[in-house]
Formats: sequence, C-alpha cells, structure tokens
Amino acid sequence: MRLHEKYRPDEISELVGDRTMRSRLREFCDNPHPRCIALIGDTGTGKTTAAYAIAKAVGVYDDPMFGVFGPVLVEGPELTVDRARELFGQHDSKLRLRRDGFHVVVIEELETLHPKAVQYLKGALERAVRDWKVVVIVTSNDFSKLETAFQHRFKPRFRFEGNENFAAVCQVRLRKIWQQEMTTPLPDGWEKWGYQEDGKFSMRDALDSMEDAIEASWSGRRENTERN
Repeated sequence: MRLHEKYRPDEISELVGDRTMRSRLREFCDNPHPRCIALIGDTGTGKTTAAYAIAKAVGVYDDPMFGVFGPVLVEGPELTVDRARELFGQHDSKLRLRRDGFHVVVIEELETLHPKAVQYLKGALERAVRDWKVVVIVTSNDFSKLETAFQHRFKPRFRFEGNENFAAVCQVRLRKIWQQEMTTPLPDGWEKWGYQEDGKFSMRDALDSMEDAIEASWSGRRENTERN
C-alpha cells in the first residue's frame, strides 16, 4: 500500500489545513443537507482526502445492505455527457434511491470537464440537490477556468493552500510516519521533500519522496548483506 493511502486521514478533525476551514466542514457534516461543495487549491494539499472524510461523516459508508461502501469517484476527463447522465439522469440514476446516509459523488479536477458535460451538469446538479439526498463534492486546482454560471452551482467553497503553515504541520506528520516505517534517522535534505518549483508544498509529493528514500535505504541494506 502506498504511504499516501496508508496514512490518509479519514476524519475531519485529522485534516491538515486552516482551522476555520475544518470548523466549517465539521459544521456541515454535523448537519448535512443536499449540496454541491467545492474544494479548491494547490495540488497535494488534501482536497481528495477531505472529500472522503466528508463522505464518511455524512454516512456514505453506513449502508452495506445497499451495496454502497464509499463515494462515487469520477475523474473530470472521464466525465463524459453519457457518464454524467448515468449519474444524474432524472429517471435512471441510482442516486435518486433512498438510503440511510447520503449518496456522495466526488468529481476530481473539475476544470478538465468537457464543455458539453458542463452544460449538462448546470441543470442536472441543481435538480439533484433539490430532489435527492445527495452531496456532490468537486475538487479543482484552478476554479477560475470554469465559467461563472457554473461556479455558482458550488457553495460552500473551501480553499486549500500549500503554504508554509501547511508545510510545517505536514513535516511533523512526516517525522511520525518515518518513525513508524523506519528505525533510522531521517535522511539529510528531507526538509525539501514536497516543495514544488513555485515554492508550494505538496504532502503527496513529500510522501512519494519518502517512499523513494525508504526503498533506497532497504536496497542499501540488501547490498551490504550480500557483500558480507
């Protein structure tokens, strides 16, 4: 299992980010209602993790008899008009069926949607949250690429930033993860893990760098053992 999956937080309280954002997310999850939510910001800052935490909090995992064990996840480039109709069609969609918790749909990289899918979803999303027990969560690195009329479908919006505060909290977690995975000290230069060319910090990239360091460490041990 990849480190970003093994150590992914699954509770709102465990998310890294602005305290006000966590508080607003907690308020929504304590009193959920049909809504289209946008998680906007830098790559590797926990948008997808937050989406799964919201899904868990509103009960999407609580109905095994219905056969639903998690949110419906679809990547923006894969959301064709036909796929959008499967999900949000007024008469055929499974999202219209009643269940104990909420149906949750997570759409990744919303800015990559085909214009025809955007046109279809303008009306379909509004109808879905009006008539069904569904929460639609979208992620986007650049919300500004979407036309204003489509942006208005998504409220509330939560901002994720890979700034120094985010990096500092993530590095505390990185130390703990390394201690759980390894018995050796962190390698020199680990503080640079996760930083992008633009100075933003990505926890996903930092964990990828940690995986590389772990593999290099174990490869070195195997080579020493073979020599001896």
